[in-house]
Amino acid sequence: MNINACFIGGRLTRDPELKFTPNSRAVCNFTIANNVKYKDGNGTWQEEVNYVDCVAWNKTAEAVGEYLKRGSPVVIQGSLKYETWKAKDTGENRNKLKLVASRVHFIPSSKSDDGSKPVEQGVPALHPEAGIPVFHPDAGEEEPPF
Repeated sequence: MNINACFIGGRLTRDPELKFTPNSRAVCNFTIANNVKYKDGNGTWQEEVNYVDCVAWNKTAEAVGEYLKRGSPVVIQGSLKYETWKAKDTGENRNKLKLVASRVHFIPSSKSDDGSKPVEQGVPALHPEAGIPVFHPDAGEEEPPF
C-alpha cells in the first residue's frame, strides 16, 4: 500500500519565490513554520518549531506568489517528495524532504505587520475543486514562531 498524503498548517517564514520554467510553468517555493507543543517527562510544556519547505505549481503557485507573504497563515495539502542532488561547490550528495502542495488554503489574518488591513484582505475565494488556494474561514489565529 502506497499512501503519500500530508496536511500541515503554519506561517510562511519568508516571502514566496515565484518563478517560471522555460516552458512557462509557474513554480513557487516557500517555507512554513509549524509549532508543536507537548509536555516533557517533568510535566513542563515545551514547544518546538518544524520548518517545512514547500513547492506549488501552476495556478496554485501563481496565487501563492501573488497573495501571500512572510507571516501569512496557511494550511497545505499535498504529498512528500525526497529530492537528491550534488552540491555544486563540494560535489557532496545533498537531500531534502519537500512538501509538494496540491492545495494551499489561505487563512485570513485579522492583523498585519503595520496594523492596517488584514494581510489577506481581498484575496478571492477560488474554487477548491480546481486545486487552487481557498480561504479557510473557521481557523484560529496563532502567533508566528519567528
